[in-house]
Amino acid sequence: MEVSIAGLVPDLIEKACVVMESLHTGLILLISRPYSEALQVVKLISLPMILANAVGIAIFAVIAGSLIKERQGDKQ
Repeated sequence: MEVSIAGLVPDLIEKACVVMESLHTGLILLISRPYSEALQVVKLISLPMILANAVGIAIFAVIAGSLIKERQGDKQ
C-alpha cells in the first residue's frame, strides 16, 4: 500500500497552522501590557485569525497537492 504525500499535505499544514496561530496569540498575551487589554484583543481576534489562516493555508495546500499529483502524472 502506497501513501501519497499530496493527500496528507492539506491536513498536516492546516493543523500546523492552527497550532502556530495559537502560539501567536499566546505570545501576544505574554508580551503585551497591560494584560487586560491584550486579553480583550486576543478574545476578539483569535478565532477569526485562526480560521482565516487555516482556510488560506488549506487552499494553498490543495493547490500544491494538485501540482504534485500533476507532476507525478507527467513523469509516468
